Amino acid sequence: MTERVKELRPKALYRACKDEDFTFTTTADLEEPGEIPGQERAAEAVRFGLGIDHDGYNIFAFGPSGSGKHSLAEHFVRERAAARPVAPDLCYVNNFAEPNKPSLLSLPPGLGSNLRNDLKEFIEEVATALPVVFESDEYQARLQAIKQSVKAGPEQGFSELQAKAKKKGIAMLHTPVGVVFAPMKDGDIVTPDQLAKLSAEEQKRVNAAIEELEQELASILRQMPRWEREARNKIRDLNREMTAFAIGNLLDEFRRKYSPYPAAISYLEAVQKDITDNARQFIPSDGSQPPASAEGFRGAPFARRYQVNVIADHGGDRHAPVVFEDHPSYDNLLGRVEHISEMGTLVTDFNL
Repeated sequence: MTERVKELRPKALYRACKDEDFTFTTTADLEEPGEIPGQERAAEAVRFGLGIDHDGYNIFAFGPSGSGKHSLAEHFVRERAAARPVAPDLCYVNNFAEPNKPSLLSLPPGLGSNLRNDLKEFIEEVATALPVVFESDEYQARLQAIKQSVKAGPEQGFSELQAKAKKKGIAMLHTPVGVVFAPMKDGDIVTPDQLAKLSAEEQKRVNAAIEELEQELASILRQMPRWEREARNKIRDLNREMTAFAIGNLLDEFRRKYSPYPAAISYLEAVQKDITDNARQFIPSDGSQPPASAEGFRGAPFARRYQVNVIADHGGDRHAPVVFEDHPSYDNLLGRVEHISEMGTLVTDFNL
């Protein structure tokens, strides 16, 4: 005979709790429990694992779904992170000497974004100031003086050569194909037919004189690359001097602000050198006036070389960060180098 199932009333399934038994209004008023109920061994294992502060040690939590693995690990990780200092900001910046090997700056929390913003404003000011400097009367006067000095060497050489040729009865002619020499008689150029009628001795004298003059002309022409090189060096030195004058005060402010941070100062010095070496890049190529706010330059590809790529910003943190990665792929853990297409070629830089 089957035993009859006893019916349970709702009251039998309910345990009443009196309000006066509780000292809180809602559970939000309660402190977080220090332990996970029923997981004493797991809690001890996680706590022990987090205490091993060496590379290569990890914690692997395994168990059925819903057993609280994630909550347990998160609880102790956050607890340990709260007792650790805030992580530094990490920034990639251009390595001007080796662009394919970007430099990594480690700066105090919040300083990375400050450096990025300060440098952005600095480049805008440079893009406005340099065109004005290079269009100033002082620069143009000194530039013309250098160019005149370059012309002086060849002009003096040609003048002396022409005077020497005249004494020898030889004319120095400037033609589309270069400088040529021709014999003269009574102030007129001697034609080939007239030259053939001269005596053998006179022809020999003329040919020897022309050969000597051509050798001296070749000597002058060989010196022209040296004169041009010296002029380029003088112009480069002038550009550096004017650039240093234009950006000196701006960089002094930078140095004072970032003086406690050697890594930042080292990068700023590299920026100064690169701007000095490439000052003409800031001058509009079409000869137009420099934009008042440098908006026209800001988007130029050349400006990318001075950007600060902040890859980790901890300015708003109060303690060490806790990072979650639900899909720990190679790229998500270690990052990747991105590329952009330029003229059909894939290129990259420290911003990617």
